[in-house]
Amino acid sequence: MRLHSGPHGLAIACRATGLVGVLPAGASELWWLRLPWQSEVALDAVATEAGVLVTLVVAGGEGVTAHFSPDGTCLGHSGATRQSVGAVPLVGGRFVLFDDSKSQARVKVLDVGDCRDLHPRARLSLTRAPHDAASSPDGRWAIFGAGPAAASAVVTIFELGDKRLAQVATFDPDEALRESESRAREKARIEQGAQYRRAEGQPALGFPVSKAPVVPWDTTAGEPLELALSLRSTGGPGAGVVVELSGPAIVEGLVEPLAVVVAGQPATPSRGPSTTWAASLEAVEIPRGMIFPFDPKPKSPEQSEKAQALLAATHLDLRLRLATRRPGSALLTIAARALSGSAAASTSAWVRTVTGRVHFMAAAEPDRARAAMVSRAEPGR
Repeated sequence: MRLHSGPHGLAIACRATGLVGVLPAGASELWWLRLPWQSEVALDAVATEAGVLVTLVVAGGEGVTAHFSPDGTCLGHSGATRQSVGAVPLVGGRFVLFDDSKSQARVKVLDVGDCRDLHPRARLSLTRAPHDAASSPDGRWAIFGAGPAAASAVVTIFELGDKRLAQVATFDPDEALRESESRAREKARIEQGAQYRRAEGQPALGFPVSKAPVVPWDTTAGEPLELALSLRSTGGPGAGVVVELSGPAIVEGLVEPLAVVVAGQPATPSRGPSTTWAASLEAVEIPRGMIFPFDPKPKSPEQSEKAQALLAATHLDLRLRLATRRPGSALLTIAARALSGSAAASTSAWVRTVTGRVHFMAAAEPDRARAAMVSRAEPGR
């Protein structure tokens, strides 16, 4: 017996008899629907405004998702379903469906009325067959679990846009555990190495100087652009990071900041004075920085490796998610500082507060935009 509760009421699906019962929101009596049946059939149902949405899959064979009214009329159906994932999550006037009919788990967005595919482009492939799904009340987000059991499930979050299904984040508990154990071993190994001078004073942040060539980012105008940067602590320990975005790219409406993530802590930027966007992440811990170049200077490859590992531990991952509103060419300035430090203390001889600029270069096609980051050092005074 499967039970699902949603905004339009309760739905009961009996896998032993093929019966589906619906208790509409505000009603006091169930109405029933009997489906064609055979043994070993997976059956799930979710109440809709017009009736009930049913997913039926025979063992190892084809399946169907169909929309029925209370009198048994089939309002629409979609075939080629091979995987039952529980009650299909409704997203406003749409629903999302898993389909592995071509030996790969895919996510599709369908219309709840006639079960037709809303957007052929709104599909994503999954690495594992999904087993459960749900959507947020406002219909903007969907979360899918994939794996043989909840304890080892890979959880994926999607943003359900009007024309696209965008993957936002994926979390694998097994992989996270392995990474945690690896970091613990690395920390213990580092602590046994040489002791190098640490930075003192107020918390300060900057961006490491990179000798690598500038790598352009390619994006389609209208799609999100994700940037992965790195911050380095150059002062004493502290807490709180402020990330600011400004420049012609924002003033001219080419880009709009959507999200900022520092050391795994997310924040939504807000518009400030003079079209500057800022995000404050008070919970981010800033480690004590290191004196660089190293003091004392490493005298062997082994000591150099340990010193670099200590320096890497003073870094914080910075990820930015931007919306590209239209093609064009402009500069975007990205600045970061410690919340508890001063602007003067935020720049050292090897890093700077403003890491670089993102340059959006108009491409030959009207619907393409290119992005490139230019990074340089500004020695502190």
